[in-house]
Amino acid sequence: MTGRQRVLLCWEAGASRGHLLTLARAARALAGQASIHARLCRMEHAAILAPHCTEIARGWPLKMDRPTPESAAVAAQYKLTWAMWLRARGYADSDFLRAAFDWWRDTIWSVRPSLVVADYAPTALMAARALGIPGAAVGTAYGLPPWDMDRFPVIGRLEAERDLDQDDFCARINEALVPSGLTPLERLPQVYQSTLAFPAGLSPCDPYAAWRRQPLLLPFDTLPELSDGTGDVLFAYLPPQQVRNRTILATLQQLDLPTLLVSPLLDDATHAQLCRNPHLEVRRTPLSQPEIVRRARMILCAGQGGTTALSVLAAIPYLALPYDHEKENNALGVARLPSCRIIAKAERSPERILATLHEMWSDPTLHDAARASAQVIRAGHESRDSETFRRSLSACLRPAVTAGLRGV
Repeated sequence: MTGRQRVLLCWEAGASRGHLLTLARAARALAGQASIHARLCRMEHAAILAPHCTEIARGWPLKMDRPTPESAAVAAQYKLTWAMWLRARGYADSDFLRAAFDWWRDTIWSVRPSLVVADYAPTALMAARALGIPGAAVGTAYGLPPWDMDRFPVIGRLEAERDLDQDDFCARINEALVPSGLTPLERLPQVYQSTLAFPAGLSPCDPYAAWRRQPLLLPFDTLPELSDGTGDVLFAYLPPQQVRNRTILATLQQLDLPTLLVSPLLDDATHAQLCRNPHLEVRRTPLSQPEIVRRARMILCAGQGGTTALSVLAAIPYLALPYDHEKENNALGVARLPSCRIIAKAERSPERILATLHEMWSDPTLHDAARASAQVIRAGHESRDSETFRRSLSACLRPAVTAGLRGV
């Protein structure tokens, strides 16, 4: 291949804008060194990547089927491992998996990048390996398991009776993909095998900490400033589907604390409904990190990885209302800190949420506790700057030639 090198950004699963922020961070790290191309499972937040990319197009999404009561009941019988996540995203469907792998293989072959950067994109990582192209896995610690484990460990539903047979699952993936060029997997976590891996987040939120051989990166380019505790609002960052939840919508309608709600892509009807509350300012455009730190006296969120890390590292008291396993994992990980709270889905009511917010808002000791925790956790991240990330990614951009790619 002649001319400027290319990098392909890949995203297969998830819905939040945090995935695009992660890929944008990689694109910034490689700015000026290659032309950046992207294939995304969702296009709603593609504008985040627009300043960095030569080309952005729709990619192949993993399955995102809404669980039925029957499928949820079946899943509840199994201990929670990342194998269950793969199964729910289509990896147990050989025809679907083969079609997804072939699509990514053909797309990578067409773009001919020197590097594939994958966030929540295990199929793209496997396709890159099949073609002999370096792959960099990025993303939250929860969604980026170490690939050199013998098996995915249990990370939830400890009381469940059954454990998915990972050896059989691995054999089925091999059966589906080896004919398309994949080198046979020896164990299931090798789905995530990559040249480099950059898991990000806070160590208390890493369910794989006991197996992780590398420190976690910050989810930001630099550490946020510490809050001085003089913020004037409850900063709420919630996705539209959670805002529309009956319990949370009622809570927001009744809130009598000065609140700034940011909910990108919130629909007009819900926006108008919430704007009737004089204590609530609703925005659909995200705030900058410095503005959040300056204005937030507290943070209310869904347990998103980036928002959780910002709350802890900037010393802002935090209440999480998680709605899936990943966000529950994040919130439980920091809930041991005195400034962080979680209200589980089964325990929620408008009255409970409002009472907790008022209790935290009026607690004069909470900011000092948040600051003490932040200083301890920040100390473990001081030496990990964006330069390390940039240098490591750049090292993968060795010149590639057409003859170096494995044929299909």
